[in-house]
Amino acid sequence: RRYLRHISGETGAGPPYDNLCGKVSAPDFLNSNIMTDVADTKVSMTPVKIYDSSFVAVASYCSDCHRGECSEPEMFNNQCDNQRKHLDEDVSTWLQAYDYQNYHDAVSTAFAAVVTQIGTGPWGAGLWQGDAQQYFLTVWLATSLLDNVQLDYYIYDHFCENAGHQCFVLGQSMCQTCIQDSGMSSIINNQYCGSLGAQDMLDKLVDQPVEQVYWLVKNVGPPPHQVFDLIGSSVM
Repeated sequence: RRYLRHISGETGAGPPYDNLCGKVSAPDFLNSNIMTDVADTKVSMTPVKIYDSSFVAVASYCSDCHRGECSEPEMFNNQCDNQRKHLDEDVSTWLQAYDYQNYHDAVSTAFAAVVTQIGTGPWGAGLWQGDAQQYFLTVWLATSLLDNVQLDYYIYDHFCENAGHQCFVLGQSMCQTCIQDSGMSSIINNQYCGSLGAQDMLDKLVDQPVEQVYWLVKNVGPPPHQVFDLIGSSVM
């Protein structure tokens, strides 16, 4: 059954979301548009059909809880070195949530059959104010360690948490336009937009061994330079 028909990370002050991440439509919000796609799998060795969709809620490391002496503006603009110091914790959390081998044998086969794609937005860089560039690389790295799982990464100019911050995963000109469009330029400063964006990272790192990418992200330098620019300058 479906309890929530409309949900989006993109929001705004006006309708339909009114600064909320989702919306419950009334009337007739319950059991509408029932899913039809199913996956054939097993639970406790018993063949079953289950709906070919899932929702996994997993919390990242709380950068805001461990900001040290960093100010709020520094957190908003990826200018706090503490935002870049918890790669291991986040990779571990991601694998605990999405690696089917971590689940009981009775359900691991079903988990592997259903979870073949992971869709996420600014995981770690929303309410808890992590570095959006660091977290893009973190979820890409962690997902690459899973068996046969694809990552779909969604970018928002006005995510319902930490609005405008995810613009930093875009290259310089697109980042600046994104911040302007977000309406958050009084908080998110476009002078901190880096030269490189997520697509540049894909182009530079897609053929690199995962261990190499891990150490590049693990040992990334401090601000004021953005994570992508620092890593990009060390990879030909």
